[in-house]
Amino acid sequence: MEASLASRQTGNAPPGKNPFATRYWGPGRLPLWLPPGESLSGLVDRLAQQHFTGQIVGPHGSGKSTLLWHLRQHLACSRGAQCLAIKRPGRRGATCWKLRLPHPSGRGRKSLWLVDGWEQLPEGWKLRLRLGRWYGHGLVLTTHTPTGLPTLAKTQATAALLEHLLAHLDKQAQRLLRPGETLPGLLQRHGGNLREVLFDLYDRYELLAQGC
Repeated sequence: MEASLASRQTGNAPPGKNPFATRYWGPGRLPLWLPPGESLSGLVDRLAQQHFTGQIVGPHGSGKSTLLWHLRQHLACSRGAQCLAIKRPGRRGATCWKLRLPHPSGRGRKSLWLVDGWEQLPEGWKLRLRLGRWYGHGLVLTTHTPTGLPTLAKTQATAALLEHLLAHLDKQAQRLLRPGETLPGLLQRHGGNLREVLFDLYDRYELLAQGC
């Protein structure tokens, strides 16, 4: 049981399991990769300068959800934030993490909402969260297109990021590539969507395991 728990926490698949299954690489399963010069503490400082309001912008499968998850964990540790609720408005709604942080003025406490997938959020929730900003509440969201909030970070799927993921999922992933295929080429083939690349590698691993 302890080995199984450790594998879930680190993102490593147990022997014989497909390492590209989503349970091994979803948000929080793998160490965060940031471009040179960036750090979580630096992002938190930037967020504080922006009055705990910002957007994480990037295309599908570029690591926005993962960055938001790690940001939430870092806020909990460095700022004493406490997760109060996880809500999924509607069947296909996005996850909202409600955290509490000390008010910048030092009086009272304000809320900070972390929203994963702004486009998926019902319009009523969007209005509620935008109104909350007028009362000093914070808002950090992930989005594919700019929303007008200050930009906290931009994510982009790169070959370096893909190599980082594969180093933790399957160090022998190169064996799944076709003759003449490269990791940058595979990423380009899937339109820069890391999620689709991992789905593809999952299928290839299954075929290899079946001797096909």
